[in-house]
Amino acid sequence: MDCKKNCATKIADVLAPMREKRARYEQDMGSVKDILTDGEKKAHTEAQKTMQQVRDVMKIG
Repeated sequence: MDCKKNCATKIADVLAPMREKRARYEQDMGSVKDILTDGEKKAHTEAQKTMQQVRDVMKIG
């Protein structure tokens, strides 16, 4: 039983910073939307590059 408590304490210690960060983001949803929008733009750019490479290799574009 003691080792389970020790393990639970260690896990809680590791997760604490993540929980704090999550709580901060919950208070600032505008920032979350900005992060997601920025990620979407970057992903779209990379997808376009990748698809152009595919078209070049397959000689279809």
